[in-house]
Amino acid sequence: TNASTITNAGSVTNTISTITIKSGTTDVTSNYSITKNNGTLKINMVTPTISLSQRTGLVYNGSAQGAHSATVSPNSRQSITYKYYTDSACSKGETTTAPTNAGTYYVKAYAAKVDNKTNAANSGCVAHTIGAKTVTVTAGSTTRNWNGSALTNNTCAGTGLLSNHTVSCTMTNASTITNAGSVTNTISTVTIKSGTTDVTSNYNR
Repeated sequence: TNASTITNAGSVTNTISTITIKSGTTDVTSNYSITKNNGTLKINMVTPTISLSQRTGLVYNGSAQGAHSATVSPNSRQSITYKYYTDSACSKGETTTAPTNAGTYYVKAYAAKVDNKTNAANSGCVAHTIGAKTVTVTAGSTTRNWNGSALTNNTCAGTGLLSNHTVSCTMTNASTITNAGSVTNTISTVTIKSGTTDVTSNYNR
């Protein structure tokens, strides 16, 4: 019958509409007492396989950097959602927000269920690392004539900082001089900020 067709997952009865029995080219259907036994047409839901490769070469840039390489087989055009975790089992700290700060995170790709077509599925747990950005911080230098007062210089400058980031430094106790001569102005601590937020840990110094 016309109803004996199916496209999406599920089942329908494959109902016989007409029967023709021939001997050669001769129709002999009327010579038979026919019992019709219907069949079944069934399409199973597909459970796809999701593959997720580690994204490499990421370096802190002040913006979110997420995973994007998941592939679904068979390709059922399911939407992919990435979830990020703090542990290698992908069981803690779940969030859908891609990370910004330098560090190692873990990620899974999830494909949602598509009604009457595909089951939900997810990839394995994959490491997702954002490397620290390299910056060179140089202490300030000052030259002056002796005046009996201690000379210090707590200024510093950074090369390789993001454009909206600023650097400040403290110097070691030895980085001071009163009498004629010279000393090395040695950096003790470095603080890098984005506005008022400390982002020092995102840099290699």
